[in-house]
Amino acid sequence: MRKLMVTLGLAIVAAVGSFGGAIAQDASPVASPIASPAAGGEIPPLVWVSNDLLPTAGTFTQDAVALGSEYWVQFLPDGGFTFRADCNGGFGSYEMNGSSLTLGPLGTTLMLCPEGGQGSEFVAALSSVTEWSIDQSGASDVLVLATQDGTNLTFDASITGVVWQWSETLMMDDTVITPTNPENYYLSFSPDGAVVGQIDCNRAFGSYTTDGSRISMMLTTTRKFCGEESQDTAYAVTLAQVTSYVIRDGKLAMAMPMDAGIVVFDPVINP
Repeated sequence: MRKLMVTLGLAIVAAVGSFGGAIAQDASPVASPIASPAAGGEIPPLVWVSNDLLPTAGTFTQDAVALGSEYWVQFLPDGGFTFRADCNGGFGSYEMNGSSLTLGPLGTTLMLCPEGGQGSEFVAALSSVTEWSIDQSGASDVLVLATQDGTNLTFDASITGVVWQWSETLMMDDTVITPTNPENYYLSFSPDGAVVGQIDCNRAFGSYTTDGSRISMMLTTTRKFCGEESQDTAYAVTLAQVTSYVIRDGKLAMAMPMDAGIVVFDPVINP
C-alpha cells in the first residue's frame, strides 16, 4: 500500500506546478519512449488517444504527424480491440505474448471522412503492430505500439471512455480509506465535458475541465440519506478538493492540493 502511495505521489509531484502542489503543469510525453511492461503485463483497458505517428526511431527523416482525439485505441480484457480512425469506428481482436502484440483482423465502418484525414494510414499502421510498451517517463502513462517498419505509434491515457470506480483514498498522514462497497462509488467522464457518478445511494452529475494534468469539477448530487455506515461524506469531501490527476499503471489518481491526499480509481468496462 505504501509503495503504491509513493509511486502515485511521485507521478503527481511530476505533474504539479510550483504553487504548493495546487496547480499542475501539462505533462507531455517524450519522443523516445522507455520500453517497460505495464502492471500485470497487460495493456490497461483505457481509451488511448493518439499523440503522434512518429518517424522511424533515430532517423527523423520526416515530421511527426499529429493525429489527435479522432484517433484512439482500446484493448478490452476479453481480447477484443476497438478503435477510431478519423470519422470511422473500428473493431477486431488482439493476441499478446509478453511485449509481442498482433492486431487483427481489423474491420471498420465505411463512412466518407473529410478530406485530409489519415484514417487509412492509421488502420494500416495498426495492422502492422508487432510490439507494445508503456512509457512512464512523464506524469501519466503513454502507450507505445511499435510497427514492422520501426515506426512508433504513441497514445496518451484518456480520462474518458471507462467508468472509474473508487479504489481507495490515501491521505498524507498515512490514513487509508477503502470503500466497503466500491461499486457504489464511481465517476464517468464524457468527451463533451460532462461528468456523472454515484456516491453511495446518491447520483452525481455536473461538468469538468482539464488543462494538462489540472482538473476542475463542478458536481451536484441528490440528497438521500444513505445510512449511518455510509462513506459518502468522506468520499465527497475529498473529491471536492481534487485539483490535478495522473493515470499510472491503469489507475486514475486525483490529488488534493498541498499534498493532502490522493483519491485512487480503477477502470471498469461497461458490460
